[in-house]
Amino acid sequence: MKKFLKLSVLSVLLLGFTQVINAQEVSYNKGDLDLNLGVGLTTGLGFTPVYFGANYMIMDFLSVGAEVGYRYDRQKFYTYYSGWGDYSYTRSGFVFLTRGDYHFNELINAPTKFDVYAGIDLGMGFFGDYKYEDVSYSSSNFYFLGGPHVGGRWLFKESFGLNFQTGFRTNDGYNLQFGLTFKL
Repeated sequence: MKKFLKLSVLSVLLLGFTQVINAQEVSYNKGDLDLNLGVGLTTGLGFTPVYFGANYMIMDFLSVGAEVGYRYDRQKFYTYYSGWGDYSYTRSGFVFLTRGDYHFNELINAPTKFDVYAGIDLGMGFFGDYKYEDVSYSSSNFYFLGGPHVGGRWLFKESFGLNFQTGFRTNDGYNLQFGLTFKL
């Protein structure tokens, strides 16, 4: 997992230093708002598969935001301990996060159409009841989520682009997100 995180951080930094021919001038300033929508991958049973988030620039280099994620798990397995049967397990859940990000654009002299950032997520996760072999079980639970992330955005139009982020959250594991960014 450490190699995964190191490769992800390196990818984001390389993205931040990449120059693109015929780039439009786009920059991030105090008062800007970004909406992000995408999908992701996690280790274990973490969140992120579908997410929607917003970031508001409170200073030219600092933003605050929120994110909502949804996950549906379905697993099939074959096990000796259950009499060599074929079993399935399903559950779904939501995550609600607040976030704070430091944007390195001026510090690393990044092109204006790129946004390179690092920050902290804090929030709550909720997994609802689950089904095991089509029998419903009640085990709803809330849990705390928090941890660091790094990411980047590439705006190839004045108000539209791509985003990428990776990080680690307690009770959630490593995550990798990618999707669309809409700058308002």
